[in-house]
Amino acid sequence: MKKKIIFTVLSMYLLCTLASPIVMAEDESEQTQIFSIFAPEISFEFTENITGEPLNPLQTQEIDIKVKFKLEMSSIAKWFFFKRRIGRLFMFGPSYIFKFKGLPKSNLNITISESPTWCSANIDTNILEISFSDIGANKNSTVEKTLKLEFTVNENATALDNGDIKIQADFIGLGGIKATTNSTTIPVIVAYVPDIIVETISELTITPLQNTTVPINITNNGNGDSAISILYITPENWTATFDPESLTLKVNETGQITLTVNPPKEFINQTINFSFIIRSTAGLYEGAPITSSIDFINDGSLKEEDTQDVTIVGIIILIIIILLLVTFLLIRKKKQ
Repeated sequence: MKKKIIFTVLSMYLLCTLASPIVMAEDESEQTQIFSIFAPEISFEFTENITGEPLNPLQTQEIDIKVKFKLEMSSIAKWFFFKRRIGRLFMFGPSYIFKFKGLPKSNLNITISESPTWCSANIDTNILEISFSDIGANKNSTVEKTLKLEFTVNENATALDNGDIKIQADFIGLGGIKATTNSTTIPVIVAYVPDIIVETISELTITPLQNTTVPINITNNGNGDSAISILYITPENWTATFDPESLTLKVNETGQITLTVNPPKEFINQTINFSFIIRSTAGLYEGAPITSSIDFINDGSLKEEDTQDVTIVGIIILIIIILLLVTFLLIRKKKQ
């Protein structure tokens, strides 16, 4: 009677198998079937706070990604399909009906299905082997494998560009276990790299009490559009203005700011220090300030005028004294 039951079950299984289209894999034990009993699950785990950090151009990031393969079933079902011959017949096919054959191994095919054009990505393996013996032995019916993803932002990537690297895992099916696929995305953000070149004179001789203008050229050599503002302190008794006090520059664009100064009469030498604050146009990131300075030197022209004035006044006073003295002598002579 028992043999008849086994024969009937085996016949039904073979009938269903032959009636179903089968695509054989390179490994004869792996196949994809329309008629399937079990639906496995594939899931992923990785450290999200690592992937949230922006990457500088040419910077490489490595991430370990855990790939989990699970067969959801009760302990009774696991006992039947992993320990009993009839169960193994339905799950894995006739080849695994006897215990000495052992439970099969299969593969998860891993690929990078998508990645940003400004990012190069690679994984350390394209195949993860899974053992159904381990699935049967594990309490949660799960096996876990780890792959390493390595990706690099290209040199010419634009600041704050963002995209996803998509990792896909495919299981082609085996016996009564149907094929399944799943994927996960790794976010990538390009870091903002501020870099400006400031071109201006370092020293200038000027005339007191007169307006003097100095051009300052700024070139944005960074990897993104930048908002640039100026911080400065006006020396005591000076008038100093920057026009404009802020500007926005695209990548490789050059802009000009004009510094106008009007110094007091008595100054000798004076240095004006100023700093450029660089921010991404989105306002999310700020670079280190770039400092610069210009030394202003008194040309001495007003001192020469003062000396000439003193000389003229002295001559006039001397002439007046001489005239007074001559007048006094003439008056005295007449009296005598």
